[in-house]
Amino acid sequence: MNNIDLYNKLGLNRFFQGFSIIYNDLEIQLESRPEIIQQIDNICLTHNFIPLKEEWKELNLRETEDFFQSSLRFNIGFKNHENMSKEKAQSSYLELTNSLNLKKCRFFTNWYNNPWTNNNQSTGINTISEATLDLAIIIVDADKLLFHFISFED
Repeated sequence: MNNIDLYNKLGLNRFFQGFSIIYNDLEIQLESRPEIIQQIDNICLTHNFIPLKEEWKELNLRETEDFFQSSLRFNIGFKNHENMSKEKAQSSYLELTNSLNLKKCRFFTNWYNNPWTNNNQSTGINTISEATLDLAIIIVDADKLLFHFISFED
């Protein structure tokens, strides 16, 4: 598997702990949720993360764009603390996803909902790491997968 780590390349390591890796040269049947979940869980195992199996929540493109950009812009531990400007979050998101055909992708996360857009309602999370909080957003294309991960320790 050919991987491209965009996290350090884009300087995101200045803002929070985590990674954004594109796994290339994959063959994924986008219509097969079980195959996609297996691929995501296999990647989790390579990072010593907990595979969520059927607990991965699927999102649509709009939800993913909002959630992904919010995860870049704000701190997941202090949801109103801004790490970067809205414009920087948008441009980082575009750079991270520019090799993906987003209109044909499938999208997954370990959170039940987006804490920045759910009108201050509570949110839930299936943690995949040993961090106090973690957030994973996965974008799956037919031949590649972007695994975006952020962790927070208090």
